Amino acid sequence: MIEKAKMAMLLDFYGDVLTEKQREAMDMYYNNDFSLSEIAENTGISRQGVRDRLQKSEQIIVDLESKLRLYERYCAKKADVTRIVNLLEQIKRLAPAEISEIIEIANGLLDK
Repeated sequence: MIEKAKMAMLLDFYGDVLTEKQREAMDMYYNNDFSLSEIAENTGISRQGVRDRLQKSEQIIVDLESKLRLYERYCAKKADVTRIVNLLEQIKRLAPAEISEIIEIANGLLDK
């Protein structure tokens, strides 16, 4: 089973492909930390029905991630950006004027 934090992120990426009822159950379970009983109470279905709905929704999301890899690519890009920021911080300590100029040039390119 995928850890809750990762599934919550996957839900952010792929939640729109789920039905409203699937998305609602997943949101309650992963984002609001509801128990199966609490979800059952709120949705009017049995605990087993909630579990089945969650499992089906999880499988849909996991299948999409295995094909599209949006979360995987997001994590890789986030790690790359973090590394860039750390390197820039190190360079800035050594040559603040030069790094300021590099940042200015980069911002100029972004504005174009």
